[in-house]
Amino acid sequence: MVNYMKEISEFYKYVRQVPLSGSAITLWHVLMQINNDARWNDMFTVPAVSLKPLHGLTDSTFKRARKELADKGYII
Repeated sequence: MVNYMKEISEFYKYVRQVPLSGSAITLWHVLMQINNDARWNDMFTVPAVSLKPLHGLTDSTFKRARKELADKGYII
């Protein structure tokens, strides 16, 4: 079982080394909450349309944030 607070702490340690935009950080937190609700799967998928009400980002900002997370190795 993953420790939610430890994951967040490790995330911010990594962000200090590999910075992210505020939008990417917001999206990462949304994804973490979804995975927490799902009881911590190693891999999971979420349709973008399901995320929209949770992140408050415009479509273009969401796409940039998702690409940024992927490009910097936070998600695959």
